[in-house]
Amino acid sequence: LAGVAAAPVAPVVTSASISGTVGTALSFTVSASAADPLTYSLSGAPAGMSISAAGVVTWATPVAGSYAVTVTASDATTHLSGQGVYNITITVPPPVVASASISGKVGTALSFNVSVTAINPLTYTLGGAPAGMSISAAGVVTWPSPVAGTYPVTVTARDSKTGLSGQGVYTVAIAVAQPPVVGSATINGNAGAALSFTVSVTAANPVSYTLGGAPSGMAISSAGVVTWASPVVGAYTVTVIAKDTKTGLSGQGLYTVNISATGPVITAPAMTGVVGKALSGTISITDPGVSGISVSISGAPLGMSFSVSGLIITAHWTNPVLGSYSLKVSLLDSAGRTAQATVPITITAR
Repeated sequence: LAGVAAAPVAPVVTSASISGTVGTALSFTVSASAADPLTYSLSGAPAGMSISAAGVVTWATPVAGSYAVTVTASDATTHLSGQGVYNITITVPPPVVASASISGKVGTALSFNVSVTAINPLTYTLGGAPAGMSISAAGVVTWPSPVAGTYPVTVTARDSKTGLSGQGVYTVAIAVAQPPVVGSATINGNAGAALSFTVSVTAANPVSYTLGGAPSGMAISSAGVVTWASPVVGAYTVTVIAKDTKTGLSGQGLYTVNISATGPVITAPAMTGVVGKALSGTISITDPGVSGISVSISGAPLGMSFSVSGLIITAHWTNPVLGSYSLKVSLLDSAGRTAQATVPITITAR
């Protein structure tokens, strides 16, 4: 009829079904229609769930279960209200098992932790694992004696409360063990002077050492230090053997040890004499371990002669002349070493 106002209409709230998971904050907006602004309230809501002035329902830490939550929307002007039911289902997600690649070596025990995201305690099983590999209740995979090869191992984690499970594949690659690598070198020393040097070795595990072809008295320690208290002149080819204490593999290196004599020595005391009276003196040479020696003498006065017997040089001067003289003795041996000495000669009138 003309002049009769239409009756106010109550808000309409549309019911819906909402899904969520434990551990993931829940949020959704209520569907409601009305001519005027609305206010909202909840009934039957679980602890922690709330609704804002804009009709947004939030639940920061959802708990597993099914909930029938009634949303009431009230018209702020007419005070009429409408309701809708939101059926909310919160489920526990299955475990999420990460996949990864794991590297190891033959002879070196393998151990790694499985990476899993889950709400509840888990139990673990392995699929396709090689013999000897196992997984603990804490998700630690161990393999005391890895064998060379590549193994795709499936890790299954099962939720102990819901029975839900997740899987991940761990690709385990075991490399063949490598033997120790022993360096080679040339070592020089002198006869009678204690010798010591450290062997160069690269190895994955601790090693033990032995020597092959070593001269008497030479030894090697557990730390790879070669010692020789009293070296003897000569050239020696010594084999150093390093054995991996876990894999049993061994490597070798050659060390050439050259021991030289201490060097040539010239012993020549000063000579003194009287004019006109025969004079003689000796020059002695020591140079062990060499095959030849070359000697030169300069500065000898006129009339002086020399004779050689072994490593003894004898100087002779039948008719010495007044004055002071200086002999210079130079030596070169077959090892390329040199020595020099100066011999003063003094001739007086009487």
